[in-house]
Amino acid sequence: GVQGVYNSAVAPYGDGFVGVFRLEKRGRFPHLHVGWRDDGLDWHIEPTQIKFAAGDPGLASDYAYDPRLCQIDGTYYITWCGGHNGPTISIAATSDFQTFERLENAFLPFNRNGVLFPRKIGGKYFMLSRPSDNGHTPFGEIYLSRSFDLIHWGRHRHVMSPIKEENGWQSTKIGAGPAPIETSEGWLLI
Repeated sequence: GVQGVYNSAVAPYGDGFVGVFRLEKRGRFPHLHVGWRDDGLDWHIEPTQIKFAAGDPGLASDYAYDPRLCQIDGTYYITWCGGHNGPTISIAATSDFQTFERLENAFLPFNRNGVLFPRKIGGKYFMLSRPSDNGHTPFGEIYLSRSFDLIHWGRHRHVMSPIKEENGWQSTKIGAGPAPIETSEGWLLI
């Protein structure tokens, strides 16, 4: 059986919703699974983990947590924290949630909370992330990076730091949640 479902990523798909879920069995090893639902409330989660095709076999790792999901130009992109030589941002693409193409990892270890913006801006992809360390990072700030091809990332820019409050949950580390939402006043981060 499954011990827990964590850090879900959900998006509209067809007449319903699709999700990518982190599942852990009793061994606490995280895997990503696809789930489906018409109303977004009661989910059917596939019993087998996502199998990624292509990509560099040296980067492949079954260790996967903190998925994020967004659609850009008709393709759905999954970003997650993979476990290749330490936590880093892994990326895969799918159009049907049946086949998944593994792309290059976006960054060197150590990095978490990678989430793509839901559209290109000026012809470039943008991603938020949280540089970290190899453990339960006692620090973390949000950075913005850009890419022309989802492979080569650069122009890393600081976006936001934690609020320094005594004993505040946000005083230690912060990271991006789901895909940013575009509003008339700019991008909303949750």
